[in-house]
Amino acid sequence: MTQRARVPGNGGVVPADGWFETEDRPYVLRMEVPLSAEEMVAALYSEHNRLTPAELASDQDVRGHIAVTLLAKGQPAIGYVAEQIKQAEQSGSGVRAPAWLALCRRRVAEVTGCTPATAGQT
Repeated sequence: MTQRARVPGNGGVVPADGWFETEDRPYVLRMEVPLSAEEMVAALYSEHNRLTPAELASDQDVRGHIAVTLLAKGQPAIGYVAEQIKQAEQSGSGVRAPAWLALCRRRVAEVTGCTPATAGQT
């Protein structure tokens, strides 16, 4: 079995309060979801029309937005976005929001401790 890296800081834990509606929901389901850096970037990038740079200011903000997007859209959809980013860059057609993609890559690299290349930056 491969040892999985943990997201530094609080280990990637996203508390329910502040991120999810908690009223009349006394139970909390905890799970670990293995993600690549590219998938984390794709989750943030997919929200380029909704999020602002200020909303990714803290590491908790980055982890929270990744978690909420993953929960709302699903891992297959995020994987599809990651593949679309890769294909757009390989074909030379580029992505719709290159500055936002660069910010997402930088923040994922900072939060996870990976290199920008690992987060998909070429």
